[in-house]
Amino acid sequence: SLLDRSRPLWEFYVIEGLETPKDAAPGTRHVAFYSKVHHGAVDGEAGVALAQAIMDVSAEPRHVRPAPRKAALASDNFGIAELTVAGLRHSAIQAVKLAKTLPTLLRAGVQMLKPAARAAGAEGGEAGVLAAEKSTWFAPKTPINVNITNQRVFSSFSIPMKELKHVSKGNGVTLNDVVMAICSGGLRHYLADLNCKPRQPLLAGVPVSLREEGNTEMNTQASMMRISLASHIKDPLARLQAIRTASASAKAMTASVKSVLPTDFPSLGAPWLLSGLASLFGRSKLANSMPPVANVAISNVPGPKIALYMAGAKMLTYYPVSIVMHSLGLNVTVQSYNGSLDWGLIACRKAMPDLPELAKYMQAAHQELLALTPQATPAAGPKAPDAPVAPSKSVPKTRKIVKKVKGQVRS
Repeated sequence: SLLDRSRPLWEFYVIEGLETPKDAAPGTRHVAFYSKVHHGAVDGEAGVALAQAIMDVSAEPRHVRPAPRKAALASDNFGIAELTVAGLRHSAIQAVKLAKTLPTLLRAGVQMLKPAARAAGAEGGEAGVLAAEKSTWFAPKTPINVNITNQRVFSSFSIPMKELKHVSKGNGVTLNDVVMAICSGGLRHYLADLNCKPRQPLLAGVPVSLREEGNTEMNTQASMMRISLASHIKDPLARLQAIRTASASAKAMTASVKSVLPTDFPSLGAPWLLSGLASLFGRSKLANSMPPVANVAISNVPGPKIALYMAGAKMLTYYPVSIVMHSLGLNVTVQSYNGSLDWGLIACRKAMPDLPELAKYMQAAHQELLALTPQATPAAGPKAPDAPVAPSKSVPKTRKIVKKVKGQVRS
Protein backbone atom coordinates (compact mmCIF):
# COMPACT_ATOMS: atom_id res chain seq x y z
CA SER A 1 0.00 0.00 0.00
CA LEU A 2 1.09 3.58 -0.60
CA LEU A 3 2.61 5.52 2.25
CA ASP A 4 0.41 8.17 3.82
CA ARG A 5 1.43 11.43 2.12
CA SER A 6 0.13 13.46 5.06
CA ARG A 7 2.95 12.08 7.25
CA PRO A 8 6.72 11.60 6.86
CA LEU A 9 7.27 8.83 4.33
CA TRP A 10 8.25 5.96 6.61
CA GLU A 11 6.45 3.31 8.65
CA PHE A 12 7.78 0.77 11.19
CA TYR A 13 5.94 -2.43 12.13
CA VAL A 14 6.62 -4.79 15.02
CA ILE A 15 5.15 -8.21 14.20
CA GLU A 16 4.47 -10.91 16.79
CA GLY A 17 3.03 -14.40 16.61
CA LEU A 18 5.85 -15.91 14.53
CA GLU A 19 6.45 -19.63 14.44
CA THR A 20 9.38 -20.58 16.69
CA PRO A 21 11.97 -22.89 15.05
CA LYS A 22 12.23 -26.36 16.54
CA ASP A 23 15.92 -25.87 17.39
CA ALA A 24 15.28 -22.64 19.31
CA ALA A 25 16.10 -22.51 23.01
CA PRO A 26 13.19 -23.12 25.39
CA GLY A 27 11.27 -19.96 26.13
CA THR A 28 12.63 -18.17 23.06
CA ARG A 29 10.16 -15.81 21.42
CA HIS A 30 10.62 -14.60 17.85
CA VAL A 31 9.31 -11.30 16.49
CA ALA A 32 9.88 -9.42 13.24
CA PHE A 33 10.68 -5.77 12.66
CA TYR A 34 9.50 -4.47 9.28
CA SER A 35 10.63 -1.04 8.14
CA LYS A 36 9.03 0.65 5.15
CA VAL A 37 10.70 3.80 3.83
CA HIS A 38 10.12 5.70 0.58
CA HIS A 39 12.86 5.04 -1.97
CA GLY A 40 13.27 8.76 -2.48
CA ALA A 41 14.51 8.97 1.11
CA VAL A 42 16.92 6.01 1.18
CA ASP A 43 18.66 3.65 -1.21
CA GLY A 44 20.28 0.36 -0.24
CA GLU A 45 23.38 1.81 1.39
CA ALA A 46 21.43 4.53 3.19
CA GLY A 47 19.09 1.82 4.47
CA VAL A 48 22.04 -0.04 5.98
CA ALA A 49 23.22 3.15 7.66
CA LEU A 50 19.70 3.71 9.01
CA ALA A 51 19.58 0.17 10.46
CA GLN A 52 22.94 0.62 12.14
CA ALA A 53 21.71 3.90 13.65
CA ILE A 54 18.57 2.41 15.23
CA MET A 55 20.09 -0.92 16.28
CA ASP A 56 22.80 -1.91 18.76
CA VAL A 57 25.93 -4.03 18.39
CA SER A 58 25.32 -5.93 21.63
CA ALA A 59 22.41 -7.27 23.64
CA GLU A 60 22.95 -4.41 26.08
CA PRO A 61 21.23 -1.37 24.52
CA ARG A 62 23.46 1.68 24.34
CA HIS A 63 22.52 4.74 26.34
CA VAL A 64 21.15 7.53 24.16
CA ARG A 65 21.02 10.94 25.76
CA PRO A 66 17.83 12.86 25.08
CA ALA A 67 18.16 15.82 22.77
CA PRO A 68 18.52 19.08 24.71
CA ARG A 69 15.37 21.13 24.89
CA LYS A 70 15.63 24.50 23.21
CA ALA A 71 13.29 27.32 22.47
CA ALA A 72 11.76 27.22 19.02
CA LEU A 73 13.29 29.76 16.68
CA ALA A 74 11.30 31.78 14.20
CA SER A 75 13.39 30.18 11.43
CA ASP A 76 12.15 26.72 12.48
CA ASN A 77 8.57 27.49 11.47
CA PHE A 78 8.20 27.40 7.72
CA GLY A 79 4.96 28.34 6.04
CA ILE A 80 3.71 27.64 2.52
CA ALA A 81 5.41 30.74 1.14
CA GLU A 82 8.83 29.85 2.60
CA LEU A 83 8.60 26.24 1.44
CA THR A 84 7.54 27.29 -2.06
CA VAL A 85 10.42 29.77 -2.36
CA ALA A 86 12.90 27.14 -1.13
CA GLY A 87 11.52 24.61 -3.63
CA LEU A 88 11.74 27.08 -6.51
CA ARG A 89 15.29 28.08 -5.57
CA HIS A 90 16.41 24.44 -5.37
CA SER A 91 14.77 23.56 -8.70
CA ALA A 92 16.33 26.58 -10.41
CA ILE A 93 19.81 25.63 -9.20
CA GLN A 94 19.38 22.03 -10.31
CA ALA A 95 17.94 23.09 -13.68
CA VAL A 96 21.03 25.22 -14.37
CA LYS A 97 23.34 22.34 -13.43
CA LEU A 98 21.35 19.94 -15.59
CA ALA A 99 21.44 22.30 -18.59
CA LYS A 100 25.23 22.62 -18.35
CA THR A 101 25.79 18.88 -18.27
CA LEU A 102 22.94 17.85 -20.61
CA PRO A 103 25.04 17.06 -23.72
CA THR A 104 27.44 14.92 -21.71
CA LEU A 105 24.56 13.35 -19.83
CA LEU A 106 22.75 12.42 -23.06
CA ARG A 107 25.88 10.76 -24.42
CA ALA A 108 26.27 8.87 -21.16
CA GLY A 109 22.63 7.75 -21.30
CA VAL A 110 22.99 6.42 -24.84
CA GLN A 111 26.19 4.67 -23.83
CA MET A 112 24.44 2.97 -20.89
CA LEU A 113 21.47 1.88 -23.00
CA LYS A 114 23.55 0.52 -25.87
CA PRO A 115 23.09 -3.18 -26.58
CA ALA A 116 24.45 -4.92 -23.50
CA ALA A 117 27.55 -6.95 -24.28
CA ARG A 118 26.92 -10.67 -23.98
CA ALA A 119 29.22 -13.64 -24.19
CA ALA A 120 29.17 -16.17 -26.97
CA GLY A 121 28.86 -19.78 -25.99
CA ALA A 122 25.57 -21.16 -27.23
CA GLU A 123 27.04 -21.17 -30.77
CA GLY A 124 30.18 -22.91 -29.65
CA GLY A 125 32.37 -19.85 -29.18
CA GLU A 126 34.66 -19.11 -26.29
CA ALA A 127 32.59 -18.33 -23.18
CA GLY A 128 34.58 -15.20 -22.42
CA VAL A 129 34.38 -13.63 -25.90
CA LEU A 130 32.06 -10.66 -26.09
CA ALA A 131 29.49 -10.63 -28.88
CA ALA A 132 27.85 -7.23 -28.52
CA GLU A 133 27.11 -7.07 -32.23
CA LYS A 134 24.70 -9.98 -31.79
CA SER A 135 22.84 -8.27 -28.97
CA THR A 136 19.81 -6.03 -29.22
CA TRP A 137 18.81 -2.77 -27.60
CA PHE A 138 16.15 -4.56 -25.58
CA ALA A 139 15.86 -7.66 -23.43
CA PRO A 140 13.91 -10.73 -24.64
CA LYS A 141 10.21 -10.78 -23.83
CA THR A 142 9.18 -13.16 -21.03
CA PRO A 143 6.00 -13.82 -18.99
CA ILE A 144 7.40 -11.79 -16.07
CA ASN A 145 7.91 -8.62 -18.14
CA VAL A 146 4.33 -7.42 -18.22
CA ASN A 147 1.99 -4.81 -16.81
CA ILE A 148 1.85 -5.22 -13.02
CA THR A 149 -0.92 -4.83 -10.47
CA ASN A 150 -0.74 -3.53 -6.89
CA GLN A 151 -0.57 -7.08 -5.47
CA ARG A 152 2.80 -8.49 -4.33
CA VAL A 153 4.29 -11.84 -3.40
CA PHE A 154 7.51 -12.18 -1.39
CA SER A 155 9.95 -15.04 -0.80
CA SER A 156 13.30 -15.25 0.96
CA PHE A 157 16.20 -17.54 1.79
CA SER A 158 19.78 -17.32 3.09
CA ILE A 159 23.08 -18.73 1.86
CA PRO A 160 26.23 -18.98 4.02
CA MET A 161 28.79 -16.43 2.89
CA LYS A 162 31.62 -18.96 3.12
CA GLU A 163 29.95 -21.09 0.42
CA LEU A 164 29.55 -18.11 -1.91
CA LYS A 165 33.16 -17.06 -1.36
CA HIS A 166 34.31 -20.60 -2.14
CA VAL A 167 32.51 -20.47 -5.51
CA SER A 168 33.88 -16.99 -6.13
CA LYS A 169 37.52 -17.79 -5.34
CA GLY A 170 37.42 -21.22 -6.94
CA ASN A 171 36.31 -19.76 -10.29
CA GLY A 172 38.18 -16.46 -10.24
CA VAL A 173 35.06 -14.30 -10.25
CA THR A 174 33.55 -11.70 -7.95
CA LEU A 175 30.90 -12.38 -5.35
CA ASN A 176 28.47 -10.29 -7.39
CA ASP A 177 29.14 -12.50 -10.44
CA VAL A 178 28.11 -15.50 -8.33
CA VAL A 179 24.89 -13.74 -7.29
CA MET A 180 24.08 -13.04 -10.95
CA ALA A 181 24.83 -16.63 -11.92
CA ILE A 182 22.50 -17.95 -9.21
CA CYS A 183 19.74 -15.68 -10.49
CA SER A 184 20.43 -16.75 -14.07
CA GLY A 185 20.34 -20.46 -13.26
CA GLY A 186 17.13 -20.11 -11.27
CA LEU A 187 15.38 -18.08 -13.97
CA ARG A 188 16.41 -20.59 -16.67
CA HIS A 189 14.54 -23.36 -14.84
CA TYR A 190 11.61 -21.17 -13.82
CA LEU A 191 10.98 -19.86 -17.35
CA ALA A 192 11.43 -23.34 -18.84
CA ASP A 193 8.51 -24.49 -16.66
CA LEU A 194 6.47 -21.78 -18.41
CA ASN A 195 7.65 -23.06 -21.80
CA CYS A 196 9.72 -19.90 -22.26
CA LYS A 197 13.27 -20.43 -23.55
CA PRO A 198 14.57 -17.12 -24.96
CA ARG A 199 17.34 -17.46 -27.54
CA GLN A 200 18.77 -14.12 -26.45
CA PRO A 201 20.27 -13.92 -22.94
CA LEU A 202 18.22 -12.36 -20.17
CA LEU A 203 19.38 -8.90 -19.11
CA ALA A 204 19.60 -7.71 -15.51
CA GLY A 205 19.13 -4.10 -14.49
CA VAL A 206 21.73 -3.59 -11.75
CA PRO A 207 21.73 -0.46 -9.57
CA VAL A 208 25.06 1.37 -9.35
CA SER A 209 25.88 3.46 -6.30
CA LEU A 210 27.01 7.03 -7.01
CA ARG A 211 27.95 7.67 -3.38
CA GLU A 212 31.35 8.89 -2.38
CA GLU A 213 33.04 6.62 0.15
CA GLY A 214 31.80 7.37 3.65
CA ASN A 215 28.64 9.16 2.46
CA THR A 216 25.69 8.10 4.66
CA GLU A 217 23.16 10.79 3.69
CA MET A 218 19.52 9.71 3.87
CA ASN A 219 18.69 9.95 0.16
CA THR A 220 19.02 8.00 -3.08
CA GLN A 221 22.26 8.24 -5.05
CA ALA A 222 22.17 5.52 -7.67
CA SER A 223 22.02 4.83 -11.37
CA MET A 224 21.64 1.57 -13.31
CA MET A 225 23.66 -0.60 -15.66
CA ARG A 226 22.58 -3.61 -17.71
CA ILE A 227 24.42 -6.92 -17.49
CA SER A 228 23.87 -10.06 -19.54
CA LEU A 229 22.89 -13.09 -17.44
CA ALA A 230 24.23 -15.41 -20.19
CA SER A 231 21.10 -17.52 -19.74
CA HIS A 232 21.53 -18.97 -23.24
CA ILE A 233 24.59 -20.94 -22.05
CA LYS A 234 23.75 -24.36 -20.63
CA ASP A 235 26.94 -25.15 -18.71
CA PRO A 236 26.80 -23.44 -15.25
CA LEU A 237 30.54 -22.70 -15.01
CA ALA A 238 30.74 -21.42 -18.59
CA ARG A 239 27.69 -19.26 -17.83
CA LEU A 240 29.44 -17.91 -14.72
CA GLN A 241 32.52 -16.95 -16.73
CA ALA A 242 30.36 -15.31 -19.39
CA ILE A 243 28.66 -13.24 -16.69
CA ARG A 244 32.09 -12.24 -15.34
CA THR A 245 33.11 -10.94 -18.77
CA ALA A 246 29.84 -9.09 -19.38
CA SER A 247 29.90 -7.63 -15.87
CA ALA A 248 33.46 -6.34 -16.24
CA SER A 249 32.52 -4.67 -19.52
CA ALA A 250 29.44 -3.02 -18.00
CA LYS A 251 31.39 -1.80 -14.96
CA ALA A 252 34.12 -0.29 -17.14
CA MET A 253 31.55 1.57 -19.21
CA THR A 254 29.71 2.82 -16.12
CA ALA A 255 32.94 3.99 -14.49
CA SER A 256 33.69 6.11 -17.56
CA VAL A 257 30.42 8.08 -17.20
CA LYS A 258 29.89 7.92 -13.43
CA SER A 259 31.36 11.35 -12.77
CA VAL A 260 28.77 13.10 -14.99
CA LEU A 261 25.71 11.32 -13.66
CA PRO A 262 23.68 13.68 -11.44
CA THR A 263 22.43 12.68 -8.00
CA ASP A 264 19.76 15.39 -7.85
CA PHE A 265 17.26 16.85 -10.30
CA PRO A 266 14.79 19.73 -10.48
CA SER A 267 12.02 18.33 -8.28
CA LEU A 268 9.23 20.91 -8.18
CA GLY A 269 6.10 19.09 -9.33
CA ALA A 270 8.08 15.90 -10.09
CA PRO A 271 6.05 13.63 -7.74
CA TRP A 272 2.79 14.53 -9.48
CA LEU A 273 4.32 14.38 -12.96
CA LEU A 274 6.04 11.03 -12.49
CA SER A 275 3.04 9.53 -10.70
CA GLY A 276 0.79 10.64 -13.55
CA LEU A 277 3.10 9.25 -16.22
CA ALA A 278 3.40 5.91 -14.39
CA SER A 279 -0.39 5.71 -14.04
CA LEU A 280 -0.87 6.54 -17.73
CA PHE A 281 1.70 3.92 -18.77
CA GLY A 282 -0.01 1.33 -16.57
CA ARG A 283 -3.50 1.99 -17.96
CA SER A 284 -2.19 1.83 -21.52
CA LYS A 285 -1.01 -1.80 -21.00
CA LEU A 286 1.99 -1.01 -23.22
CA ALA A 287 4.22 -3.11 -20.97
CA ASN A 288 2.41 -6.24 -22.20
CA SER A 289 3.55 -5.64 -25.79
CA MET A 290 6.72 -3.55 -25.60
CA PRO A 291 10.09 -5.31 -25.28
CA PRO A 292 11.61 -4.68 -21.84
CA VAL A 293 14.82 -2.78 -21.23
CA ALA A 294 15.75 -5.46 -18.66
CA ASN A 295 14.15 -8.70 -17.49
CA VAL A 296 14.89 -8.50 -13.78
CA ALA A 297 16.30 -6.01 -11.28
CA ILE A 298 19.16 -7.45 -9.21
CA SER A 299 20.75 -5.49 -6.37
CA ASN A 300 23.58 -6.52 -4.04
CA VAL A 301 23.91 -4.40 -0.89
CA PRO A 302 26.85 -4.86 1.52
CA GLY A 303 25.49 -5.02 5.05
CA PRO A 304 26.82 -5.39 8.60
CA LYS A 305 29.40 -8.13 9.16
CA ILE A 306 28.41 -8.48 12.82
CA ALA A 307 25.16 -9.30 14.59
CA LEU A 308 22.84 -6.41 15.41
CA TYR A 309 20.37 -6.15 18.29
CA MET A 310 17.19 -4.23 19.00
CA ALA A 311 16.00 -3.77 22.57
CA GLY A 312 18.25 -6.69 23.56
CA ALA A 313 16.89 -9.05 20.88
CA LYS A 314 19.33 -10.45 18.32
CA MET A 315 18.49 -9.98 14.66
CA LEU A 316 18.80 -13.39 13.00
CA THR A 317 18.24 -12.48 9.35
CA TYR A 318 18.09 -9.27 7.35
CA TYR A 319 15.81 -9.84 4.36
CA PRO A 320 15.70 -6.81 2.02
CA VAL A 321 12.46 -5.81 0.28
CA SER A 322 12.56 -3.63 -2.83
CA ILE A 323 10.16 -2.50 -5.57
CA VAL A 324 8.84 -3.71 -8.92
CA MET A 325 7.42 -1.70 -11.80
CA HIS A 326 5.61 -2.10 -15.10
CA SER A 327 7.57 -4.33 -17.49
CA LEU A 328 9.88 -5.36 -14.63
CA GLY A 329 7.72 -7.61 -12.47
CA LEU A 330 10.57 -9.21 -10.46
CA ASN A 331 13.14 -7.67 -8.14
CA VAL A 332 15.91 -9.67 -6.45
CA THR A 333 17.79 -7.86 -3.69
CA VAL A 334 20.49 -9.49 -1.58
CA GLN A 335 22.18 -8.15 1.53
CA SER A 336 25.09 -9.54 3.47
CA TYR A 337 24.64 -9.87 7.20
CA ASN A 338 26.67 -11.58 9.92
CA GLY A 339 28.22 -14.33 7.80
CA SER A 340 25.36 -14.98 5.38
CA LEU A 341 23.78 -13.50 2.30
CA ASP A 342 20.05 -12.89 2.80
CA TRP A 343 17.92 -12.88 -0.35
CA GLY A 344 14.64 -11.00 -0.74
CA LEU A 345 12.54 -11.73 -3.84
CA ILE A 346 9.48 -9.59 -4.55
CA ALA A 347 7.23 -9.80 -7.59
CA CYS A 348 3.83 -8.91 -8.95
CA ARG A 349 1.48 -11.62 -7.68
CA LYS A 350 -0.37 -11.77 -11.00
CA ALA A 351 2.82 -12.23 -13.01
CA MET A 352 4.57 -14.64 -10.60
CA PRO A 353 2.10 -16.24 -8.17
CA ASP A 354 4.54 -19.14 -7.67
CA LEU A 355 7.55 -17.01 -6.69
CA PRO A 356 8.68 -19.53 -4.01
CA GLU A 357 9.40 -21.96 -6.85
CA LEU A 358 11.94 -19.51 -8.27
CA ALA A 359 13.53 -19.24 -4.81
CA LYS A 360 13.95 -23.03 -4.76
CA TYR A 361 15.47 -23.04 -8.25
CA MET A 362 17.93 -20.33 -7.23
CA GLN A 363 19.04 -22.34 -4.19
CA ALA A 364 19.48 -25.36 -6.46
CA ALA A 365 21.56 -23.22 -8.86
CA HIS A 366 23.82 -22.27 -5.96
CA GLN A 367 24.25 -25.90 -4.93
CA GLU A 368 25.07 -26.79 -8.55
CA LEU A 369 27.82 -24.17 -8.69
CA LEU A 370 29.10 -25.27 -5.30
CA ALA A 371 29.29 -28.90 -6.39
CA LEU A 372 31.10 -28.04 -9.65
CA THR A 373 33.67 -25.77 -8.01
CA PRO A 374 36.97 -27.56 -7.25
CA GLN A 375 37.48 -28.14 -3.56
CA ALA A 376 40.46 -26.51 -1.88
CA THR A 377 43.09 -28.57 -0.06
CA PRO A 378 41.16 -30.15 2.80
CA ALA A 379 42.03 -28.84 6.24
CA ALA A 380 42.25 -30.98 9.34
CA GLY A 381 38.89 -31.82 10.80
CA PRO A 382 35.70 -33.65 9.84
CA LYS A 383 34.75 -33.71 6.19
CA ALA A 384 31.89 -31.43 5.21
CA PRO A 385 28.91 -33.06 3.48
CA ASP A 386 28.87 -32.95 -0.31
CA ALA A 387 26.76 -29.96 -1.38
CA PRO A 388 23.69 -30.46 0.77
CA VAL A 389 20.53 -28.72 -0.41
CA ALA A 390 19.92 -25.96 2.12
CA PRO A 391 16.31 -25.55 3.14
CA SER A 392 14.69 -22.23 2.29
CA LYS A 393 14.31 -19.79 5.16
CA SER A 394 10.89 -18.73 4.05
CA VAL A 395 9.19 -15.82 5.70
CA PRO A 396 7.40 -17.31 8.76
CA LYS A 397 3.67 -17.17 9.00
CA THR A 398 2.29 -14.22 10.88
CA ARG A 399 -0.76 -14.26 13.09
CA LYS A 400 -1.05 -10.66 14.06
CA ILE A 401 0.53 -7.24 13.92
CA VAL A 402 0.71 -5.87 17.41
CA LYS A 403 2.20 -2.46 16.85
CA LYS A 404 2.44 0.00 14.00
CA VAL A 405 4.37 3.22 14.30
CA LYS A 406 3.78 5.64 11.43
CA GLY A 407 6.04 8.51 10.52
CA GLN A 408 5.66 10.63 13.61
CA VAL A 409 7.76 11.49 16.63
CA ARG A 410 6.30 11.62 20.10
CA SER A 411 8.10 13.55 22.79
